[in-house]
Amino acid sequence: MKLEWWPRCQPWAMAKEGDLSVMSWNLLAPSKAEGAAFHLKRLPALLEVLDLYTSCDILCFQELEVGASLELVQSFLEEKGFDAAIQDREGYHIVNATFFRRARLRLSWIISRSRILLTGLLLPSGHEILVMNVHLDAQRPEYRISQLTKALQKMSMVRSTYQVVCGDFNADLASDVALCDLLSEQGLFRTPTRGRTHSLRLALDHLCSNETLMPVRLLCPASSQQLEGLPKQECPSDHLPVAATYQILAKTWHYPRLMEDASLPPELLVEWSELLMLGLCSSTKHQRKQQRRLEDAFLSSTDRCCSEALSRWRDTRQQAAKALCRHAVDQALVNVRAIAMKPNTSAGA
Repeated sequence: MKLEWWPRCQPWAMAKEGDLSVMSWNLLAPSKAEGAAFHLKRLPALLEVLDLYTSCDILCFQELEVGASLELVQSFLEEKGFDAAIQDREGYHIVNATFFRRARLRLSWIISRSRILLTGLLLPSGHEILVMNVHLDAQRPEYRISQLTKALQKMSMVRSTYQVVCGDFNADLASDVALCDLLSEQGLFRTPTRGRTHSLRLALDHLCSNETLMPVRLLCPASSQQLEGLPKQECPSDHLPVAATYQILAKTWHYPRLMEDASLPPELLVEWSELLMLGLCSSTKHQRKQQRRLEDAFLSSTDRCCSEALSRWRDTRQQAAKALCRHAVDQALVNVRAIAMKPNTSAGA
């Protein structure tokens, strides 16, 4: 599908029913810029630009400041139909925040880390969107790697169908191999945004997603004129926003490929299967140890080639069983969430 490039000066087009639109922007904390004069000088321009993106489903911000810009932006977006998940930084006043359109999405859970906010958002279908809103360290590459690694470890423990990682990486993902490798290991790919996003003419802000979200619309690259003199009226931050609309794809699932058993003697395979079945009832640590001893003894009674083949046969079926269980649990969670998302009509009956 051909990508559509959207002008930066135009309101973002409303996503279709089968799409998902996401915007990310570092808003430049008032205490890092003009302080108390923020309300008079930069706030009106900031809200004017934000209004261009209020058709998006998800808005991710970095450098919102408690007691200065956070409450004002939150109030503005609440009137536009957004709820918010706010990062808890244990007293630190500059935070990340993820806003989501309440008519379409519901907050499922939230995890705060020092530089990262993770949220789970539920669609009416019951499928969950994991959103990782990042603001990585600006000075030390090794800190960025550590921060992203720990957040991705948290992410891998969550059963979410759709995944978005976005924000201020303080690095150009087009050239930062270490960060890109971390993302790709989790099945995440950089959305092909173009151009610079920072006043120093660097590409620091990015959008990433897993294979279930295919980008169909992106913001046009910023011109030299748009980057000149940031922050200014047209962009009241030292960063430019990044945005994308994704087509939501059906998640495909394939039954794991099993090892063929034609090379194994049928009688031996039957005995091996019966022994493995006994292990299904092993619930205590002692029982599991005993099961492993029985399996090792059985394998040692055969020749090396046969022992290796039986081990591979067992391992591939264990992997398949785990995959089947995970798939069944995922489907069950989606169904339960979908029921929970439906309006309660019985109360008025």
